[in-house]
Amino acid sequence: MGGPAARCCGAAAGARRQRRGVGGLKPRAQPSPDSRSDLGPLVRLRRGDVAAERIAEGTRGTIDRARVQWAPLRLHQAGRITREALEACVRYRDAWEVSEGARDDAGTMPGVVVRAAPWSRLPLAERRMRARDEYRAATQACGVQASAVLAWCVLQDGQVAGWAECRGLDRNAGAGYLLAAIERLAEHYATLDTRMRHVAGTRQS
Repeated sequence: MGGPAARCCGAAAGARRQRRGVGGLKPRAQPSPDSRSDLGPLVRLRRGDVAAERIAEGTRGTIDRARVQWAPLRLHQAGRITREALEACVRYRDAWEVSEGARDDAGTMPGVVVRAAPWSRLPLAERRMRARDEYRAATQACGVQASAVLAWCVLQDGQVAGWAECRGLDRNAGAGYLLAAIERLAEHYATLDTRMRHVAGTRQS
């Protein structure tokens, strides 16, 4: 997901180095080493794109590593989306991954667990077909613009800053697009749940 953004950033950095060389300017002094500098750019740590964690490595002690923070989980932890909106994101990603054959189960993401989809216990072929139908219905309900940012930040592990950069937007504008898209996704799943409860009630009566 970071390919286009990484190329843009790399080209910009190369241009800056060239300008400094041509102008005869000395490069800036490098900052003093940070204990977390091996985890990637510190700016990504400061803004929460990645989380630093220390894990045990057998008899060698512990190592520090960076773990990409899934954008919807970050937004929920910051109080910017509701639990229902977070669950909608998980269900949307579940449907997409199962329909693509990336995995065969549903209902879990690192840091959040939701109830399994009705199709999760069906035979594999039918499960994938029903998951594909759910994914397509949600994508259609959200629309082209919303589904684009959802594909970057919800279906994948891309960060809103990277999506905004590719669209020529600033980070705040990109975040606004993502929040609006997630709200629309949550509304779709709320409507879907209401319809399913109605169908279930009709069958029982």
